[in-house]
Amino acid sequence: MTNATPDPAPASNSDSGPVGPQIHRALGLTPNPDSIDELDEILPATRAALHAEGLRHITRTAAGACGVVCRATDLTTSNPRAVKILLEPHNQDARRMFQRECRILDAPELPPGLLPRFYRAVEPIDAQPFLILEWIEGETLGDYLAARPALPVPDRELLCLKVFHAYTQLHAVHLLQRDPSLNNILVTTGGHIRLIDFGGGGRPKPGYRSLQTLAAVPVTHAFASDAVRSGERRPTAADEVHALARIGFTILCGKIAAQHPPAELPKLLAAANIPDDFSQIILAYTQQPPPAADNDSASHELWNAATLAGRLHAARELRTTRQQLQQRRRTQRTFLAAKLVFGIALGLLTISHLVLNNSITRQQKQAHEQQILLRKQAKELTTRIDALRLRLSPPSPSLSQQLERLRQQRTLLTNNIDSLPVTELQQHCSTILNQLLNLHQDHAAALCCEEKFRRWTSLVNATPQHIQNTAEFLAIRELAEQAAVASNSAEWDAATLSFATATDQLETLLRSSGESQLLTPLLLKPRFELTFTESSLDPREVARIQQSLADSLNTQVTVQNSIGMSLQLVPAGEFLQGSPVTEPGRKPAFAASDPERQRLVRISRPFRMAATEVTQAQWQTIMQDQPWQGQLNVQTGPDYPAAWISWARQVEFTQKLSARENKIYRLPTEAEWEYACRAGSLSAYSFGDDPTLLDRFAWTKLNSAGHAHPVRLKLPNSLGLFDMHGNLFENCLDPFAEYTSTPATDPRCESGLGHVNRGGSFRNDPLNNTFRSAYRTHDPDNTRHESLGFRILQELPLNE
Repeated sequence: MTNATPDPAPASNSDSGPVGPQIHRALGLTPNPDSIDELDEILPATRAALHAEGLRHITRTAAGACGVVCRATDLTTSNPRAVKILLEPHNQDARRMFQRECRILDAPELPPGLLPRFYRAVEPIDAQPFLILEWIEGETLGDYLAARPALPVPDRELLCLKVFHAYTQLHAVHLLQRDPSLNNILVTTGGHIRLIDFGGGGRPKPGYRSLQTLAAVPVTHAFASDAVRSGERRPTAADEVHALARIGFTILCGKIAAQHPPAELPKLLAAANIPDDFSQIILAYTQQPPPAADNDSASHELWNAATLAGRLHAARELRTTRQQLQQRRRTQRTFLAAKLVFGIALGLLTISHLVLNNSITRQQKQAHEQQILLRKQAKELTTRIDALRLRLSPPSPSLSQQLERLRQQRTLLTNNIDSLPVTELQQHCSTILNQLLNLHQDHAAALCCEEKFRRWTSLVNATPQHIQNTAEFLAIRELAEQAAVASNSAEWDAATLSFATATDQLETLLRSSGESQLLTPLLLKPRFELTFTESSLDPREVARIQQSLADSLNTQVTVQNSIGMSLQLVPAGEFLQGSPVTEPGRKPAFAASDPERQRLVRISRPFRMAATEVTQAQWQTIMQDQPWQGQLNVQTGPDYPAAWISWARQVEFTQKLSARENKIYRLPTEAEWEYACRAGSLSAYSFGDDPTLLDRFAWTKLNSAGHAHPVRLKLPNSLGLFDMHGNLFENCLDPFAEYTSTPATDPRCESGLGHVNRGGSFRNDPLNNTFRSAYRTHDPDNTRHESLGFRILQELPLNE
């Protein structure tokens, strides 16, 4: 499979920032040997202001239409920074774009990790203003594609979805970039998408239609719609989606759609081996003009980034499901053939063994070795049976009976494993292995059937009654009823195929009846719970579930309370509390004592968790005192975490805040704390198992200089919670005691030693493993010191 080399990117018509494929260098991604001191256009007062901000080793990386961008080192943190300097501060258009980008990047509701992090804007007197931004490693989308002409088609599709999901997040906070292009989208070294250049961006007018942008700001003609390019109207959300579709076209086949006649576009996608389902959706948005800014809500529902991403995601998922079903059938046939060959080979091997090994001593030795091997195999089989969980809702009686029979045979084998002869042991192992493989295959087929059934049910529930009364619908329903009969008879493959066929026919009927808008909300099946009992969740999936829950509750993922505290929405769900004995850094169990023994825990209700530890400013607002004042190893400031506070006074803080807002605030239970810290992960830390990454997420003994630091300076976990590892230990509601060995729902310990605290602090060495998500320790209730703080939880009303 070969892909076409991308066409040369056309020259950008935008004067809102650096032009062409050099834009990623404008954020400091590729150093340039030119020193800022060699630039005559930088005023001495500007250089002095840069030095006053603690910036050194300043190197120009790129020049734009209105200024230059430099790379600098922040002496305070020793981290690199990007500095955008406006060369002509008296140019009113450039000044307005500078101020607009400041306002956008400093907005509190921006999705985390999507735009460059904004540190501050400096506008010194008689000098050139400049922005201090996050340093991002990566390439512009245009450079990324040009460097990878042979990028596989699945990777191109995934890159499209990443870009569209990034703009979905941007539009979710009612913000438009105004000029999507290959130069304004960054692909980081980690494969993430970041959006830059918001000098002409902003929020649309009321009703989410046209953008209140600066009239003098042009757009990139290669991707802009005809109406925007001609100046007929200012950009709308639909225009931005049209530009995204054209960018997707370039990602998929390496060509610029505007440079080719419309009739050639399908041929270009076909030549690049792009699947038809993906191509048709991209072409529908690329070739059709976006709607004008009117009140036609149906057309604007279709022309938004979430719908475009959802349709592409659904098409890809449907194709993947069909491929997996075909692959599973091929695997089954291969498995049956392999079993036959294996049986023949085993028979020949047995005959050869009887003929060639006529020595009784040698036969006894081999029989003993075979018995040891079979016993080891039997123990492994019992372990696999114990670990098997059937994830079907409702459970299948057929599969449950198979699993129960397996467990009975497992018990019989375990009780007699040391006394069974080799032949009987081999027969038992072979029988159990075959049944276990069959159960795994049936379980996978049942899960696939369940997914198709849920899709069918969702579609039927959305179908209007007048369509359900038609003869066409009744014929389709009859096919689905046949599928249900096959499912009840455990004929999973037939049921899956029938449900899929009925769903496809109903979708076709809805489209022909003019009800295609009903399909859009069903493309992405919402999940409202975090369930990670077998493997960790992808951070993107965690964020999607969190946003889906917020949408279902008609609320935001992040809210602020009356004292300026940010609270993150945490979905309900299930997880394994504690840690496996194989986790690096875990202390081994001593006899029956194991403080990190794993157990299944269900958090039955969503809640909100404070994004940060309680700060000194928040404490003073409620409690009107400063317990940390005058204590050793404490830095003071509004954003520093509050320390030197006993557990009882922490509880008093939550009670006073509850009375102030008429809401329920409290300390989190230990299970709630670990669930929120893990954020969908079963690894040692919320970000994985590699302790060398701690420096990005936590203040430890190695990077803290012996004191706590202001909150939000390190990276958050997937739920948007900062400093869950490091900075200060955090108290929980529970006393310290060993976990029960049985599954628990919303567990809370009532008695024990002192109270649990979690997360590690700036005083701890990473080698001590105190920063692990499962690590537990405790202190007496009257404990007060510089490395112990807390964060709070807000219970959601029952009607949410």
